Amino acid sequence: SKLYIGAYDPLTYNDDMFSKEFGEGVIAYLAGGAYSSSTVFEVEDSFGRVRLMKNSIETVRVKNSEYSFRNAPSFMSLLNEESAERDALNEVNALVDHLLYHQNTAPFIASRLIQRFATSNPDPIYVSSVAKSFRTGKYGSLGSGKYGDLAATVSAILLDPGSQSAVLDADPYHGSIREPLTKALHVLRSMEIKLENGKKVLENHFPFTERIFQMAHSFPSVFSFFLPENIPSGRPGEAELTSPEAMLTDMPKIINMLNGLFSAIKYGVSRCNNGFGRGDNESNCQEGNFTDAVARLSFDSQFSDANDVVTELSTLLTGGRLGVQNKQIVIEAYISKLPDKEAGMRIAQQLIISSPEFQSSNTVVKNGQPRLPLPDPQPKGVPYKAVVYIMLTGGADSFNMLVPMRCSTYYDYIRIRRGVEQRT
Repeated sequence: SKLYIGAYDPLTYNDDMFSKEFGEGVIAYLAGGAYSSSTVFEVEDSFGRVRLMKNSIETVRVKNSEYSFRNAPSFMSLLNEESAERDALNEVNALVDHLLYHQNTAPFIASRLIQRFATSNPDPIYVSSVAKSFRTGKYGSLGSGKYGDLAATVSAILLDPGSQSAVLDADPYHGSIREPLTKALHVLRSMEIKLENGKKVLENHFPFTERIFQMAHSFPSVFSFFLPENIPSGRPGEAELTSPEAMLTDMPKIINMLNGLFSAIKYGVSRCNNGFGRGDNESNCQEGNFTDAVARLSFDSQFSDANDVVTELSTLLTGGRLGVQNKQIVIEAYISKLPDKEAGMRIAQQLIISSPEFQSSNTVVKNGQPRLPLPDPQPKGVPYKAVVYIMLTGGADSFNMLVPMRCSTYYDYIRIRRGVEQRT
């Protein structure tokens, strides 16, 4: 259609003002019984909205030039009239409608939701299927049939072959890194967190924002915790794979996460060994002692066989994706702690949450080959300016950053950093 100017509803005028003509999917309201610039067309767009369009085009032409463009609609009067507030509201509503029904809105929302629910790198067919459900409001028999129905959209995300097909298990591009908060809550819930001594578990007992830099409803900025188009360094970046959650996986955050989860497993929710709890009391930091804990993980497998226990933990913590080799490592560690079954449970939990299967949502496949080192970048011989970024939030091996090469402390450096020292 070339018509962009809306019209008043012809039915609001006198009965003899307009006559009707019916076409294929179009109703024409003719003023005076003939087609003119006053004619109004009633059509239903692809989103199911009934639109009334005036048979007029307004074009702005640039003087002494062939350049021209469509005159943009204006809601607001240049005069300070009583209708200004109403016109401003109409203009905002028109803008919201334009954005909501824009052709890019459905695939944009589809790709963003898929990243949160399924995989960081959805293929175009998957995005198209979810976008179609957003537009039509239906996925199979699910949904209301209205544009933007989130029930249909989420159904498409979770039930589409792009999410459910078993072939995806062999696709190294499928899946995503799990968010820190998701991992922490997963462990606390699946391992059946239990309050100690009638204490209440409140948000201030879990300083997630300070420790893992993520907490519900606590975005650090309007851009959320990470950027959806983030491409990490290393091999994922070389493959041009996006990984939004990788922005939360620098050294301090990784260590804080593991320290917090290990502490919760061994001592309950407390400050012991940099746990998630608050306070300074670390006097009873003995593994299996939950005296100072706000809560503890109370899960206890009903199985007695080590293989069955680890299989159950794998189901609860990795969705059954724990690989054969890693599973065998966990089983052996569990057996080494027997007959103390609780100690065996704790070491098994710690090993599983350290596994790649827990840290990501895809199936991990090992090829048995050592990972080749990345080649050093080759100089291009072109002058350049560089920005040197030094991270001061932890995890820096400062004794290997500035090496005392030509002074007496060089031998102290060799002694302390033996095995990883930089030789002259």
